[in-house]
Amino acid sequence: MDYDIFVTKGLGNNSYLVKSGYRAFMVDPQRDAWRFMDIISKEELTLEYIFETHVHNDYISGMHQLRDVTGSKFALPAEGHYNFSHKAMKDGDTIRIGDLEVSAFASPGHTYEHTSWMVKDPKVGKELALFTGGSLIVGSSGRTDLLGHHHHGILTEHQFETLEKYKQLPQSLPILPTHGAGSFCTSSNTSVERITTIGRELDSNRAFQCNNLKEFDKTVNNGLLRYPTYYKYMAGLNRNPVKTYSKLPLPLMLKPEEIKKFVNHTETKIIDLRDRNEFAMNHLKGSYNIELTNSFASYYGWLLPIDAESVLVINNTTDLKEAMTQLLRIGYEETVKGYILSEDLESLERNDQSSDSLRFTKYKAGTTAELLQSLKSGDSTVLIDVRDPTEFNDLKIDNSFNIFFADIPNKDKVLNTLNGNSQKNLWVYCVSGERSAVAASLLEQEGFKPIPLVDGGINTIINGLKK
Repeated sequence: MDYDIFVTKGLGNNSYLVKSGYRAFMVDPQRDAWRFMDIISKEELTLEYIFETHVHNDYISGMHQLRDVTGSKFALPAEGHYNFSHKAMKDGDTIRIGDLEVSAFASPGHTYEHTSWMVKDPKVGKELALFTGGSLIVGSSGRTDLLGHHHHGILTEHQFETLEKYKQLPQSLPILPTHGAGSFCTSSNTSVERITTIGRELDSNRAFQCNNLKEFDKTVNNGLLRYPTYYKYMAGLNRNPVKTYSKLPLPLMLKPEEIKKFVNHTETKIIDLRDRNEFAMNHLKGSYNIELTNSFASYYGWLLPIDAESVLVINNTTDLKEAMTQLLRIGYEETVKGYILSEDLESLERNDQSSDSLRFTKYKAGTTAELLQSLKSGDSTVLIDVRDPTEFNDLKIDNSFNIFFADIPNKDKVLNTLNGNSQKNLWVYCVSGERSAVAASLLEQEGFKPIPLVDGGINTIINGLKK
């Protein structure tokens, strides 16, 4: 059987392009579809169908983007309630593409309509691969709580029954999930591996090994982490046509007078993408420090509603393209009203002496060694752990305070948590420093003087205290 599977990654998720001869189909494409078109063009393929495993909660599908260019058709779960033309697929429905046969395999649990896609060789009836979307994931399974409390119990039952169906499949069958490491749609930490098999998961996946519903419920629903607030927008957007682009949309660079207008006279949020050390040394008062990592869009969408306008502070246009690609994937691309190069901002600070000058500020950034010395010397040091409460309960430092980074805009909650310690040295940490960078900028906005830990987190502190 002559076929190839191309895997592309982004924001904790996989998208798949499958070709059979010169005919092809895609499964769960992300919205920045230009990378798929490069392969389609190079391989001289005809993209016949786009399959979706479910109505996504964490990103916007790229199916409309691809159909605009290729004229491909949509094959979607029949119970997805999509408001545009598509082929509604129920369990067992089949489509022939080249020498391959693609069949709907009902797999509810992550969502009600969730459908896996089984690829077969119709000549011999052999199963070749199963695209499991947000259901069976490498080392984990899909969360069943994303649709809300009232659906959580029944979806957990559905998910367990779905996994029981998977167990009946050949152990050598390749499994290709959509969600992977870094996605909040998984019920537990997942492997960095992108592809697995039924047999491998039976050997190593705790969720897949459960033999009854009670055991499964305890395994997958105990200690779930919070997920980004932007998720609430995604399903509604994915059920309707979304705007498409011929190329990545980019905002315009702001001129000096425009910078002042946005910063001093509007409600526009200033999002500074620079490294935590650069930001701490000098930044616009009231700006957010969301570093440009693979998690940038998740934290951006966690803190800003989808109608909140922003201006980005960046070091170069390469960073701008990466940031806008991530924001495009979650539907925030039109909220960005411009960008400021950090070098232009620094020049404006040096040369502008008007009464309407921009206001800059800074705060101390600290290292693990400095924090340990502060604790040893008996300085008035307060440890603020900005990880998820579940993470904090699993591993914490004595006498530390837990304030989840996304809760910091609630000043009353911060004050109640600190309870009289707000004037001390507020050391802020997480695991890697990404969330503590965001948290420090938010604490400063609320009138506190944070010291973000910039070279480590909970583990480096604990290891240092043991010495």
